[in-house]
Amino acid sequence: MVPEFVSRFERAYLSGAQLPWELDGPAEFVVRLAEEGVFRGPVLDAGCGTGENALFLAGRGYEVVGVDAAPTALARARAKAEERGVDVEWSADDVRELPGRRDFFGTVLDSGLFHNLDESDQRRYADTLYRACRSGADVYLFAMNNNPLNFAEPHRWSPSCDRHGVRLSAIEQAFAGDWNVAAIDETRMTVFVPHQGDRVRYFWLARLHKG
Repeated sequence: MVPEFVSRFERAYLSGAQLPWELDGPAEFVVRLAEEGVFRGPVLDAGCGTGENALFLAGRGYEVVGVDAAPTALARARAKAEERGVDVEWSADDVRELPGRRDFFGTVLDSGLFHNLDESDQRRYADTLYRACRSGADVYLFAMNNNPLNFAEPHRWSPSCDRHGVRLSAIEQAFAGDWNVAAIDETRMTVFVPHQGDRVRYFWLARLHKG
């Protein structure tokens, strides 16, 4: 990741503040997908943060690689894994590059990473995932979208994906060409918003397939 990106998230993790993307357990949509049996290992948790989704999937028997650019997030993820006795491979690799990974992953989980990348890096990221995934792999991408309801309330906090959110076309353009855009649906999740409390926010949940 670019240094500014790493620094921003490091400051957030070190601030001691409650962060919108930090959950006490796996995200609801991840639990739902797991119950549907869509995950095939090895699973890449791209932008794994402090590891709740990765730990949940590893606890269900999947081989999981959790990648994040923030050292503090990975340190907390490793501590959780040790405490819970769960085996996850943690990596500080740049998700835009994923060096040494080729035709490896069966599933990619992106829970809130894509919407932090600018459009040029979104395309670069999609190309890297294509190289790193094996044939038949799926990417499940969860990104805050541009629904006006996400930004209707005046507040002092700007989300990391900026005030416009991710346009549907941004996902389609990033994964155009080699990827098959199997589905993109709007879903919602209750998140903690600084200075506001719990609020419903709207997201895209996309499934991208490598044929």
